[in-house]
Amino acid sequence: MAVGGLILSLSPDLALRQSAEDCVRSDPRLEEGPRHRLRMAVVATTDTLGEGHDLCEALLAHPGIENLEVAYVAPEEERAAIVLTEGDE
Repeated sequence: MAVGGLILSLSPDLALRQSAEDCVRSDPRLEEGPRHRLRMAVVATTDTLGEGHDLCEALLAHPGIENLEVAYVAPEEERAAIVLTEGDE
């Protein structure tokens, strides 16, 4: 499993923006985070890094999403190591 933190830049066009928001909300791999104006934080969870890449490509193809920034990506193995390290403190 891979987890990624994404920042989506949404279209200023209301209909396109609402369509993009609906797309994010309806995809079980995506969890909507805080919004600031036309930027939306999203957490993406996929089975593999490749699926995460494909998901990003699909989001970028949506007409209501003008840009996508990847803030963070961690494969499951790295996440498990972080949890174990934090638990040792």
